[in-house]
Amino acid sequence: MRITVTAKQGFEVIDTDQQHVGRLRIRGGGGECVEEQAGAGDEKESEMRHGGIEWDAIHSLKGLQGGFIWEMWDHGLDQTLPDGTKRSAYGGNYGEKKHDGNFVCDGMFFPDRTPKPAMEEFKYIAAPVFIKRKGAKYEVFNKHFFIDLSGYKLRYEITIDGLLKASGAIKLPAVKPRKAALISIPATALKAEGAGERFLTFTLTDKSGNDVAWEQFALKSVAAKQPAKIAKVVSDGLIGFDLDKLIDKQGNLNLPNQVVAPQLTLWRAPTDNDAIGGINIVTGKQIGRAHV
Repeated sequence: MRITVTAKQGFEVIDTDQQHVGRLRIRGGGGECVEEQAGAGDEKESEMRHGGIEWDAIHSLKGLQGGFIWEMWDHGLDQTLPDGTKRSAYGGNYGEKKHDGNFVCDGMFFPDRTPKPAMEEFKYIAAPVFIKRKGAKYEVFNKHFFIDLSGYKLRYEITIDGLLKASGAIKLPAVKPRKAALISIPATALKAEGAGERFLTFTLTDKSGNDVAWEQFALKSVAAKQPAKIAKVVSDGLIGFDLDKLIDKQGNLNLPNQVVAPQLTLWRAPTDNDAIGGINIVTGKQIGRAHV
């Protein structure tokens, strides 16, 4: 289904091709196709996907709409088992032969309306601000179209190897809608002592104290001193062991009593979409490209 909305001046202001998961064609001012990207349509959000391509296009180009969640929650049904316990049933749990497996359980909430981790991911996507590095400062862009940022508070934290070293509040300007402002971190906070990985994390809160946005940046880290020897545990206790003796010339790891050197093995678990197209999602046969 295609929906087109035309302004009284005669030009199209909304043009949608209502494919469930199709292709997004971005047109220039003269109607030409200037960019084409996969994965656009009525589906923008589900547990399986968060539409990175669509969101980049929506934020960077005028006239695009989106953010529709499909689907909001899992469609599992309350089922009482013979022993009296209850579960959310789906995909053959009632003995049916034809079903969609777990494809009805890819929502943002569990059947009991408990939010899944995917909601945290969507919360990040739906944040009211963008924060990005601008040289030695950081730029806060107000994504709102009608209100400024006077109702929000911004804080920062600096951690080294996960340990909090510095934190504080930042005076956030009342950034106007669709505008940006630069902020700075105190120099003393950036000079926190300690070796290890350093990160700067911003957190934006609303008037109720709820975290509504966050962003993290890697800072220049100070390398920790590496020991000349590493330790290994053997039957007669803890002793020093040279790294050269632990790894051979081919780069293989040699551990006590090992028969074969460990090898890197990568495997991608099958996804719900791998099961589309007549694949048996119950037995898992012919799932598709499950190996990386």
